[in-house]
Amino acid sequence: MLKIGVLGTRNFGEEKIVGLNKVESVQLVGFFPLDDHNRKEKPLPDTSLFIFSSFDNFCESVDTIYIPEPETEHFDVLIQLLKKSKHLFFEQAITFSAKQSFRLIETASEAGVHIQFGHLFQYNPAFVEAKKRINQPELIVSQSLVTPQGQHSKEVVNQFIDDMVVALLTVPSEIKKVQATGVNVIGKTPDVIHAKIEFINGTVLNLTGSRISTVQHHQTEFFEKDNYIKVDFTRQKAIRLISNLEHPEITAQFEEITAKPTNTIGSAMKNFYNTIVHNKEPKVSVYTSFKAIQLAEQILDKATGSGNFDE
Repeated sequence: MLKIGVLGTRNFGEEKIVGLNKVESVQLVGFFPLDDHNRKEKPLPDTSLFIFSSFDNFCESVDTIYIPEPETEHFDVLIQLLKKSKHLFFEQAITFSAKQSFRLIETASEAGVHIQFGHLFQYNPAFVEAKKRINQPELIVSQSLVTPQGQHSKEVVNQFIDDMVVALLTVPSEIKKVQATGVNVIGKTPDVIHAKIEFINGTVLNLTGSRISTVQHHQTEFFEKDNYIKVDFTRQKAIRLISNLEHPEITAQFEEITAKPTNTIGSAMKNFYNTIVHNKEPKVSVYTSFKAIQLAEQILDKATGSGNFDE
């Protein structure tokens, strides 16, 4: 039984609690609020969960730490957790520096524990079904739109990380070239970032991220010979283009790819459980995760001209 504690309380609502509670051999124990200096140890009303006031008590009560919104300013806390032999599950990846990435991997290896990033796109039901129909994409186009509140250039680039993981696992080639440009609209740093990544085999990945939007939207299109697929990660829908190669005069049509709803958070945690307990290969290795994170670092460097992640 994996006993899970959540580091922080932001962006962790009832839906995620229900999702984790559906996973066999996993027990959600409680939370440790990182930034609440007046925290008190108490049960969470109407649940079996606990709010911990003591970091040491929190660590003693769990063996796996779930991190909903990792922040680079909490990096020293992450190292402490690894040294206390705690497995770390990051719901989303953030732009650690190359030096920080290496230290996390090194510390985890010394402590004999695992690090894993959720990369929830890999468990999105629309993408799970669409991926079965993707062969050798020649062009991948991803667009991520978020609303302006509280977003910074770093967050805009963070949205690219899952897109890059999708590309790294889909394109059987090394990266040849990375280009990026940013546009300041309302902030002192880029609000819109466009990046182009070229692979040695000729595949191109185009990424556009914007915090100047009235809606939240994230989609990816895959173009290849005789095949086109679009995945709407926000709405969990996917379509493909059906064409008649024997009769090209017949108008091509789109059809929806049927996908069954899934417990996304639960699937990601089950994958982590199998990695820890059964020593199975994770869906996304930590090395692929950090490669995508470091690509995000390159993009932000080129888009801002600074390479400074601490905004």
